[in-house]
Amino acid sequence: MAACMLPTVAFAADTGKAIQLGTDALSKKVNTATAPTVYFGQDHGNNPAAWRVIGYDGSGVTSAQGDMTLLAANNMDLSKFGASNAYADSDLKEAIDTLAGKLTTEENAAVKKRTLTSGNYDEANTDCVAGSAVSNAVFWPLSSKEAIAVNNDLRILNKEYPNWAMYYWWLRSPGETPFSAAFVHGSGKVCYYGEHYALVEYGVRPAFNLNLNSVLFTSAAVDGKPDGGLTPISEHTGNEWKLTLLDNSRNFAVTEKTASGNPGDPLTLHYSGATTGTNEYISVILADNSGAKYYGRVAQPTEATGTVEIEIPSDLAPGSYTLKVFSEQYNGDRKTDYASNFTNIALTVEKQMDEQFSLAPGGRYYFDLSSMNIPGTANSTLPDSTLHYVPFTYAGTVDAYKLTSEMATTEEYAQQNKYPHSLFVADYVVTHTVSWNDLDTASLIFGKNYASGGVDYTLRAPSVGSSYTGSGDSERGTPKSNEWDKILDKDDGYIKNWREMLSCGQDTTIRISASSRAVRGWNRSARFWTSYNTSSSSSYPTFGFRPVLEVPNPGTLGADGLKAVTLKLGGGKLGGSSDAIHIIVKNGSEFTAPASNGLTRPDGNTGSYFMWLDGNGKSYEPGDSVPADVTELTVQWTAPTYAVTLNAGDGTINSGNVTSYTYGVGATLPTAGDMTYTGHTFVGWYDNENLTGSPVTAIGGTEMGNKEYWAKWEANTYTVTFYPNGGSVNPVAATTDSSGKLSSLPTPTRGGNYRFDGWYTEQTGGIKVTLNQVYTADTTLYAYWIYTSGSSSSEDRDDPSGNAFITDRPNKDNPTTPTTAKSNSVKVDSKGNAVITRSIVADVISVAQSDSIKHGNTKNGIAVVVPVEISKALAGVQITLKADALDKLVSSGVKRFTIDTDSMADFGFMLDTLKELNRQTTGDLILKMKKTAVTSQEVETAIGNRPVYDITLWEVKNGKETAVNLNGKTVSIAIPYTPAKNEQPGNLYAVYVDENGNVQWISKSSYNMDQKAVIFVAEHFSIYGIGYKNQIPAFTDVNNHWAKDNMLFVVSRGLLSGTSATTFSPNTGMTRGMFVTALGRLAGVDPTDYQASMFTDVKEDAYYAPYVNWAAKTGVVSGTTDTTFAPDTNINREQMAVIMKNYATKLGYTIPKTLEVVNFADSAGISSWAKEAVKSMQQAGILAGKTNNCFDPAGTATRAEVATVLRRFVEIVIDPQTANGWVQNDSGEWSYYKNGDLVKGWLSNDQKWYWLDKNTGKTVLPAVRELHQMKQQ
Repeated sequence: MAACMLPTVAFAADTGKAIQLGTDALSKKVNTATAPTVYFGQDHGNNPAAWRVIGYDGSGVTSAQGDMTLLAANNMDLSKFGASNAYADSDLKEAIDTLAGKLTTEENAAVKKRTLTSGNYDEANTDCVAGSAVSNAVFWPLSSKEAIAVNNDLRILNKEYPNWAMYYWWLRSPGETPFSAAFVHGSGKVCYYGEHYALVEYGVRPAFNLNLNSVLFTSAAVDGKPDGGLTPISEHTGNEWKLTLLDNSRNFAVTEKTASGNPGDPLTLHYSGATTGTNEYISVILADNSGAKYYGRVAQPTEATGTVEIEIPSDLAPGSYTLKVFSEQYNGDRKTDYASNFTNIALTVEKQMDEQFSLAPGGRYYFDLSSMNIPGTANSTLPDSTLHYVPFTYAGTVDAYKLTSEMATTEEYAQQNKYPHSLFVADYVVTHTVSWNDLDTASLIFGKNYASGGVDYTLRAPSVGSSYTGSGDSERGTPKSNEWDKILDKDDGYIKNWREMLSCGQDTTIRISASSRAVRGWNRSARFWTSYNTSSSSSYPTFGFRPVLEVPNPGTLGADGLKAVTLKLGGGKLGGSSDAIHIIVKNGSEFTAPASNGLTRPDGNTGSYFMWLDGNGKSYEPGDSVPADVTELTVQWTAPTYAVTLNAGDGTINSGNVTSYTYGVGATLPTAGDMTYTGHTFVGWYDNENLTGSPVTAIGGTEMGNKEYWAKWEANTYTVTFYPNGGSVNPVAATTDSSGKLSSLPTPTRGGNYRFDGWYTEQTGGIKVTLNQVYTADTTLYAYWIYTSGSSSSEDRDDPSGNAFITDRPNKDNPTTPTTAKSNSVKVDSKGNAVITRSIVADVISVAQSDSIKHGNTKNGIAVVVPVEISKALAGVQITLKADALDKLVSSGVKRFTIDTDSMADFGFMLDTLKELNRQTTGDLILKMKKTAVTSQEVETAIGNRPVYDITLWEVKNGKETAVNLNGKTVSIAIPYTPAKNEQPGNLYAVYVDENGNVQWISKSSYNMDQKAVIFVAEHFSIYGIGYKNQIPAFTDVNNHWAKDNMLFVVSRGLLSGTSATTFSPNTGMTRGMFVTALGRLAGVDPTDYQASMFTDVKEDAYYAPYVNWAAKTGVVSGTTDTTFAPDTNINREQMAVIMKNYATKLGYTIPKTLEVVNFADSAGISSWAKEAVKSMQQAGILAGKTNNCFDPAGTATRAEVATVLRRFVEIVIDPQTANGWVQNDSGEWSYYKNGDLVKGWLSNDQKWYWLDKNTGKTVLPAVRELHQMKQQ
């Protein structure tokens, strides 16, 4: 036969407290799959042994009332049954008894012993042992009948391996044969017939009966008992428990039977019979009718008798509770604990005292007790022994009694008279060596009225108890509801500095005599209570008065009635500390500014000034009334100085200006004599922008705060007279209004072909006025007329004679361009003579000057162009500049005078050259120019059949001609020429023939495509012509490059050379060494003059060495350090701009502003140190942008770009206007500039039409190809 498993239902674990009184926690789900697990005793490995509850209080398996049956949760060992199936002398019994022997005395005492009866095999009903009966069994194996009653889930030890023998376990019942015993299969089947031999080793899984009365309480097996004082018992959802057993050998007892207090209050209990030693504690369970709520091991006693302090949990609700106090041995998780019987104390928890004020307890506040006439000697440890600043701690609201007369206080009186009230307690004994009677005579024991900050108080001694109980920190005055202990109960830090001396109380003692008074504190503890005879006949230096301040009317003040005000000491000190302090005032009311007494001035401050300053800038003397909204005051130890702002408007304060004033001194504001505003009269200073109210003349000595005033001006009236300047006008005068302006301007009339252009401040020139003009004195205005010659289209022809007109004027982007006027052509007679007279020059000058006045450009000066019309049949020409014409040019400050021929050469004379010629001569000047033949093979080779002229300058005086030299000045010359088809413009030069007949190539010359001329600067007069250099290398990498002409230009002039015989490497970066070499050659530097090396990384034999030395010495380029130059490092484009600007500055070139300013798309990327140089080079036309309107400041400057920059520089320093016309940017894109402005849209040039992009001004295909072809031609 085989026994079958019993079906069971599994349940989740119950939720409950982690500590439960008695054994109720173990009574749930007995003999189920989730039956409670209990740790008790040890297994064979000495680990806490786990047991499952299979019977409880008469229910379940083998349980009787008053006990509980537990079955080992697992096999606790392995053993054979024995030589036979008799249990009494079996190996199984020996193994089980060994486990029972591991129990402690207390555990063994808790086990209910059992007798195992003898009997015979009865199949499934076998409920005996074979052989002799066994009595007093502590642990025992189940019988077959009992095992069948066990839940099948509990019988199975490992469901994954049911056939493993190690999960079988023995029963005590015999099997069918004498050599077999019953067992439980790993599947849970009860094999009562005993098919296996008794010598086989199966599991040892005993059971036992536990006496329920031996268990005081159960707790979660892990972390069920929190450490420390009373702690809320947590919720527990598990089913594993440990036991706290009753140890009857313990005789622990507590004297108190009842106790009461507020949440957070301490309770002192007197105990006896405590067990001392390791793991021994006095423990407490706080319970209500529903069970245990708090648990704590509150003390570890060192003596069997003593006191223990228990703090009532601060979150405990008012009500009735039981404190179960006991002596406990705590052994840790999963291990059995032992305890004495509970001593139950009835605990009444009173309602938590509500705070009467919102002011937080624990804060320190200072009160002025200097006027309270407190007897005794002031405590020298006070921060202020004058008692103006006595520190108190706010203890908040306490429920305590006070006395109103001399008496020994009883508990009955205390209970009847205790009441909630709020106290401040002094941080120090205020006075000492004083008798109680003297304090009482001064009404300071039972209460004296005191007011501070608008709040009424009672100043008195605290109640301290008429006797005491306990000792040390557990000592208390009795009755315990005295104020001293109630304050300490709230926070033991609220009473400070108690060690120094005793503090007297109100109470008379009940132990000694009626003249003995209770005192508290001193060396032992803040809780220390004793009595002193403090009659008037004796006093003690260790006895002192520590007052409390009671707020007697909390209901009247309201919860928010007390307000803290911060006092900042401003560098001063109170008791050696400069920290801010606080006072208490009545909320919503004014209060009195505190005293200065007791505060120490800042170090080094020997003055006497003292004021309190609030956050609004207002100051208060001690005793002044302070507004209710002030929450902070700061000490001012020196008279404050405030800022004064005077807004004079358009006027000027010449003297007497006031920027600040000092309290106590004040200041006088400037008067009308101190101020000026042309055309206006000063009325006064006002304290508002609207200029309303009364004027202010001075700031008083008692005024405070920053001040701001506004000046009021009244405009004077003036007469403006209108001078018609050849016309007529009505009215002839007008008067200004209050703003200093005219309401209207009359329009004059004039006969003839004249147009009125406006009223001006001068008869000639001046400024054109409008109705916005403000007059500051009587003024005459002049009419300005424009002669129209009967035509209405003479906008640019302001010359009545019609002999001159404007060709150029400055604009916003070309601020330095002079206003340029051009005369009508001067004819050359058949003999080649032309005369430029004063009249011609004067007319042109007049037109230029009028236009510059009209357009407000007088500061830019003027330029004059006189065209000379020469017949192509003439071989030579003599142009005479009359002496008075030269005088006129110089006296009029003409910046540039140009003689513009249409077939030979143009000449440009700058003002400094004109002045030099005027200085040298007094007669007429004759400029002679004639075509001439070449004079040698060298000249013929250089010039060929290109133009060549003999150019000289003479002075004619008294019929005699004398050669004139330029004496260091220069003339710019342009010789017209169209390159032949096989000629590269970059190879064209200006040359001259020296006195020896040799050709001199002028490196600072260039072919300008827009002028269609070779331009250059001449320093003397000679034979000049156009030369051509054929020896330029045939570079293979430049033919299709946008900068081809520019590269050939610099190579032909020896500024740069190729990187090989056939390559120029246009897109290779330009190094610092290369660049200064090119600039040095351009400057005509003699390398032999700069042989001394200045840098360690520049070899003396390097080609660039002398030029590096030259550049560093002149300041064109600096070294990278004091000793290095980095000659092989590439330069970027913004560095190139800076170097070019330095070059022009150091060599004395004037950089023109010819083009409009370009706002590059990447302007933000230009370094701050390079911005001005980039702008300067761009406006001059020397540097341009690249594709997409970018400058690319950090991009490497290529050899092609440098070649382009050098050529532009050569051309522009000869003639700034070469920056106009067709211009190529640094990416090869073409644009057209006219008068410095970028042309956009359709352009007609050289009888061709070009389309220029409306946004960028760039040409687009096929116009680019056509332009290139035109350039080549």
